[in-house]
Amino acid sequence: MKLIYLFSGGMKASGVQKKVISKIQTLNDLGVETKGLFISDNAGKFYPEYNIQEIPYKIDKVPKIYGAPFMWRFHIYHETKVFFQTIDQALQKEDFDLILFRYPIWYADFNFLRFMKKYRDKIIFEHNTIEVVEMKAYEQNDFRHKYLIFNEKKIAPRAMKYAKGIVGVCGEITDYEVNRVSQKVTGQTISNGFKVATVSLRTPPKFDQQNLNILFSSGFPGKWHGLDRLIEGLNNYKGNVNIQIKVIGDILDAVKDQIKKYGLENQIELLGQMNNEKAAEVFNQCHIGASSMGMHRNGVQEAATLKTREYLSRGIPFFISNVDVDLINKPEIAPFYLKIPGDNTPVDIEKVVNFAREVLKDGQHPLKMRNFAENNIAYKLKMQQLKDFLENLHHN
Repeated sequence: MKLIYLFSGGMKASGVQKKVISKIQTLNDLGVETKGLFISDNAGKFYPEYNIQEIPYKIDKVPKIYGAPFMWRFHIYHETKVFFQTIDQALQKEDFDLILFRYPIWYADFNFLRFMKKYRDKIIFEHNTIEVVEMKAYEQNDFRHKYLIFNEKKIAPRAMKYAKGIVGVCGEITDYEVNRVSQKVTGQTISNGFKVATVSLRTPPKFDQQNLNILFSSGFPGKWHGLDRLIEGLNNYKGNVNIQIKVIGDILDAVKDQIKKYGLENQIELLGQMNNEKAAEVFNQCHIGASSMGMHRNGVQEAATLKTREYLSRGIPFFISNVDVDLINKPEIAPFYLKIPGDNTPVDIEKVVNFAREVLKDGQHPLKMRNFAENNIAYKLKMQQLKDFLENLHHN
């Protein structure tokens, strides 16, 4: 079977890009001949080591009249037209049986509908969020934003009915997507996997009961991380344990303002983006991790975030607000994470401290968590599930 993986994004070193590249590599290793087409504003470089081709997507030659204030909808239409024409032209040069398409949020209009009609029964969509809820989370009230949400509600379901299949990273998302196409497309839940061997096993620092270092790791800044809840909790905390938070990655400007507002600069260290080796050093300095605390803002209580998978693979206990599909009914991993409420309330730091005191008594916790990761979230396991689903669709 020959597969094209469509992804709207370049070869940047973010968590999402790494995930997509790993997916393409693992599918090829499993015998599914997979080529990635990455739609981006880059020059169109080919990466033979990954079998990924960048497809240049540029908005040029826009009719001048589309720049007029009352013509903004025509400008959006032109953008999406060029987007799908770019993909169409790239696909015409390829030989494939199926297309795996990471769902292109923000691009649902009649160009999308025409594209899906042309490639009916060829495309399997991957969904990592409930799109309308995520779009609303940006809290922009301009006409353009409202128009894009309207299109996602009204036009996207019509276009998606021409898909061959739907893959969701959790049951909530899969059910939502299948229901909005009136159950006319086959759906399958396959949670995110992780290349466990690509990260080193953590060497935990000693916990002296007086100082607790908490790690927070993020890629793209967003409200779904819920870091603001942790900061609110730290501001409310009156206990006698010194809390230090180390943040890897980019965060929202509003969260930076929140840190300054509460005068917590001495307790929260913003480290920015880091490579794997530098990140490993920070993991070794921290006792526990803060995983996702705001997935409810994307309209889900269930998720399978890359952050949690990295924590499991490195062997750092963590607290988390969402239900993780790979942790449900797994008593062997239950002692190593703390479930906090899936809402906007501040994180209860006292409960976090008590959790740390208990879990850090087990000196073997990094190895136990690593073993769990290898047996439950390894990329090869997840990609085998995806391969089976794709082959079943291909032969039916």
